[in-house]
Order: sequence, then C-alpha cells, then structure tokens
Amino acid sequence: MKTIGIGIIGWGFMGRMHAYGILNMPLYYNNSGFKAKLIGVCSGHIENALHAKEELDLEFATDDYRELLKRDDIDAVCICTPNDTHEEIFTAAARAKKHIYIEKPLALDYAQAQRMAKTARECGVIVNTVFNNRFYPATMRAKQLIDEGRVGDIISFRAAYLHSGSVDPNRPAGWKQLKSASAGTLPDLGSHVLDLVHWLIGDVAKIFCKTQTLYKERTNKAGQTEDAAEDAAYMTLVMENGAMGMVEATKIATGQNDSMRFEISGTKGAVRFDSADPNWLWFYDNTEKEGALGLDKGYKQIESIGRFEKPGGAFPSGKNGIGFTRCHAHSMFNFVNSINEGKQTAPTIDDGAYVNLLLDKARLSDESGVFVNVR
Repeated sequence: MKTIGIGIIGWGFMGRMHAYGILNMPLYYNNSGFKAKLIGVCSGHIENALHAKEELDLEFATDDYRELLKRDDIDAVCICTPNDTHEEIFTAAARAKKHIYIEKPLALDYAQAQRMAKTARECGVIVNTVFNNRFYPATMRAKQLIDEGRVGDIISFRAAYLHSGSVDPNRPAGWKQLKSASAGTLPDLGSHVLDLVHWLIGDVAKIFCKTQTLYKERTNKAGQTEDAAEDAAYMTLVMENGAMGMVEATKIATGQNDSMRFEISGTKGAVRFDSADPNWLWFYDNTEKEGALGLDKGYKQIESIGRFEKPGGAFPSGKNGIGFTRCHAHSMFNFVNSINEGKQTAPTIDDGAYVNLLLDKARLSDESGVFVNVR
C-alpha cells in the first residue's frame, strides 16, 4: 500500500486539527488504497514540537521548517502558521516538491497569492486551500442541488460567519485580532464565508464593505497594548449572474459560538444551512403545488448527517451526528487522496487566490466608502 508522508508546520489549534484528520483517516476511510502517515511537526517553540513528537509517537520535531522540508519521507506539508508567514514557507515547500495543504487566507493580498499560484504551477505540486466548510455532507448536498438546477436562477442570498470571542475587552488578544499580524476578522472568518458564496453561487461582480472595530486597542498575550484589527465586516455583493446578497463576518455577535450559515433563494427553490446545527440541509422546492392544508409545499429537512460518499460514511455510521472535526477530516482526505491519484482537486490554490482578490476589494471598499468592481 502506498504511504504518503505528511509534515505539519505550525503546531497551534489548526496544526492539531490537521493532525486529527491525518491520524483518523484509517478509521474514517477504510480501504482507501493508501496510507497517510504523520511524520513530524514544526513549531516556532521547540518544546511544543518535542511534546507533539512524544505525544503522537512521531519521527521528527523541529523549530525550523526547512529541516522538515529536507526529509525524503515527507511528501506533503500542512501550513498552519500566521498569514504573514505563508508565502515564504509555501515557496520553499513548493520548490522542495512537497504537495501543500494551506490554511486560509492563502496570502496577505491578491498579488502575493498570484505569485504563490505561479510558483505552484512551475513546481508541479498539488495544492489545496483549507476551506473545510465545503466538506459537510449538507453543504455538498446544497452544491449538488444548485448545480442540478433544483434552486433555479439564484435571486438573493444571506451568508454569515458568527462568533462572539472578541466581545470581552479584557480577554487577551491572539494574533488574529491584531493589526501587527496583518490579521482581522475579515480575512479570518470572511475568507470562509466568501469562499462558500463563490463556490455555491459564482463569481462576484462588485462588492461593498464596511468594517467595525469594537475596541481600538487590545492587550496581547504578553500584556502589551496593541492596535486592534477589525472585529466585524458587513458586505453587500452583486454577483456576475445578477444575484445580490449580504455577507457578514463577525467576532462580536454576542451569544454565538461558531455559526457559519447561509440561505440562498432562487426561482425554483431555496436552501439554507447553519453549521451550529450541521446535520441538516433545509430545501424548499418552489415547484411543488400549494393548496388546502399546505399539501406538500414547504421547507424539507434533508438528513445529510454523516452520509459521505464511499469510502467515507461507514465509520462513524452515516446516522451519527456530524461536527466541525469531521468536515475537517474529509477536507484532509480530499487533499491526500488527490496526491494518491495524482489529480488536483478543489479547493485549489486559485480558489484561495480568488478569495484574496475579494478580500482586497472589500478592504478598498471599506476605505473608499463605495462599491468596488471585482474585475
């Protein structure tokens, strides 16, 4: 059986999430035809890398990603580091002929993303941008219904990614909340929801954006005061196909934990989804007849649950509830399986670059106060 060796660069929350997908792949995907093996990790803090090596019984730990890239037993790398480090690590990994699974946002801006895409093509490596929300059975079913024409021509949409972690002014700020790291809620959560809109509905013609910063300064984990990045972004999108909609990305939605939701309305039907209740896709078939007592018309709750296509869906049972970790695991399987088959799959580096384009245009709109054309 072919073994695909993987190294993880960046050992924070997302590094552990990627490790979860790799380590559980044999359970989730029986008889996949290949073996994914986590070889080692790189962390900026060597003690964290050494702890991961011991904890997970790995072969290698380092605080220098270049040492990881030198290893012949590593075929692919996961890049789970802050946004402002992506291009350097990505370029080195591609030139080392490692396939790449990279966290969003792909880059700091569209120009940087284009350079990275050019490097990937020149080096002939497979790249997936981590847009894990595409990999719930319910969101995949929504895509299927839209592509089959069951929703008809899309008229309007509402999409949002809602958190509340930045409401508390006394909570120590991580790098994603600080201007010094070129971060903020727009690239962090906005990249996810913009990708879903693009994937499900199509290209964006123009965009209007207004950001909100609840507290202008925050205290970092070292106890120092820094300028804060935006806490929320509110956008209006006009699509190339004529549809219009609202997109929100916020970390100051009091009462929310982790809710990525959308509702899409078309001439023949509508779909809606909320990751806080991820087992179901709601579908409204507007072609059904209405009448006394409602007949059959109305939203239907499609029990997508954990019903992945084979080789997924057998463990846990397709009847067991789905969750955040499971869709990440399927995203990882999609990447490693593409290496096994030697075939590039989506979400590609170009998908990641397109989201960077939208983020750039949203920033420009926020600064100018007007709609901005995307192309």
